[in-house]
Amino acid sequence: MNNGITNAHMYIKQSKKMLALDILDILRRYTDADHSLSQKQIEEILRKDYDMAGVRRYWNRVDPDAAVERTVVFRTCEEMIPSFVDRFGEDSLRVGRLDDGWLQVSVRTNYDRALDFAMRNTMDTAIVEPKALRDRVVDRLRHGLDGYNDDSFGKVG
Repeated sequence: MNNGITNAHMYIKQSKKMLALDILDILRRYTDADHSLSQKQIEEILRKDYDMAGVRRYWNRVDPDAAVERTVVFRTCEEMIPSFVDRFGEDSLRVGRLDDGWLQVSVRTNYDRALDFAMRNTMDTAIVEPKALRDRVVDRLRHGLDGYNDDSFGKVG
């Protein structure tokens, strides 16, 4: 999608935990008892769906103290802009108005910070891109709702 927002990505070493979570997510989505993936196939999915162009360099050599910064695109309302500035800093934001009146905010950040922000602001903000991160938000929200649908939730004794 060409949205007028730069797609330049500065690649910083990714944390072992984040890479492991991404791989776990891939394995859950694309494999089962009858279907496996090779390391090369996992790398291809990481590049395509997780915006990780340099994954081969980091497959066996990962810096646990660093996180990958990527462009994350949100859809939000004007009232949320101060929250974006507080969380990500004014210099890391690109803001544009969509045809329907909502704002599109592009942020350079790591997935953990974007995911945390999206989960805390689900009523006013949605992740548009990358799809893999948006899917994580949806999975977490579904998991949270499952607790409310569970008959044993909130019962004492």
